[in-house]
Amino acid sequence: MQSDSQQLEFKSIKVQLLLAGGHQYTIYLNSDAPVLHSLLTIIVARASNESTSNCLFQISLDDGNSALCFSSEHLIGVITEPPIWVKQMEDIAILNLS
Repeated sequence: MQSDSQQLEFKSIKVQLLLAGGHQYTIYLNSDAPVLHSLLTIIVARASNESTSNCLFQISLDDGNSALCFSSEHLIGVITEPPIWVKQMEDIAILNLS
C-alpha cells in the first residue's frame, strides 16, 4: 500500500473513525503518524480480501486524559480531511500490464 501523502507531510489530518454499531469518533493525527498508516492498512487489506490478524488500537484523546481502544475487526471505514488517496498494489500491477 502506498499513500499520496508527500503533499501532506507534517500536516494535521482530521480522521473520522467509523466503527461497527454505528459508532463514530473524530481524531486529529499528523499525516506521518504510524497509527494513521495502520488504520489505512487495515482498510486496504479488507478491501482486497487479504487475511488480517486482529489488532488492538489504542488512541490517546484529550491530550492524554482519555483513550479510545477498539479491536481492528470493529473498524468499518475512515474519513480523512484533507482526503488521503490510497494506491493499492494490485492497481499498480494492472496498470503495468496494460
